[in-house]
Amino acid sequence: TVYLDRAFRAKGCGRLLCETLLDLLEAQGIRNVFSLITVPNEASFRLHEALGFEYRGVQKHAGYKDDAWHDVAWLQKSFGNFSSAPSELVPITELEDSLTTAIFARAHERSVQHMLACIAGQTTTHTSKPAMTTAGSQLDQ
Repeated sequence: TVYLDRAFRAKGCGRLLCETLLDLLEAQGIRNVFSLITVPNEASFRLHEALGFEYRGVQKHAGYKDDAWHDVAWLQKSFGNFSSAPSELVPITELEDSLTTAIFARAHERSVQHMLACIAGQTTTHTSKPAMTTAGSQLDQ
């Protein structure tokens, strides 16, 4: 679960974190990532849609937060194909150094681009896809 302090919301921070997390999960061989979002939460829906998640359904009155019952939406993002059995999950500590270096270098590049855009007063909308193309986790903002 990813929660951001209100001071960091709508600034691209959640997107940067999620893109890096998705890169790492794909590199580990994860095939499906699921996100549960308390409804309503349009900002989180927009973020997940931009990250390639697809809406899968809603569970009515499934979450209790802020003294009220809420519906919880399920979203899914898949990596790779499903023509064969899944490979064994690779623990993050066992990923090749060159792979994790590439993932974190890409995260650094994204954050620098984001900061420069903020300094220039531009609205940042990232269109880049995760850097990895190899293979759940729960994301919620």
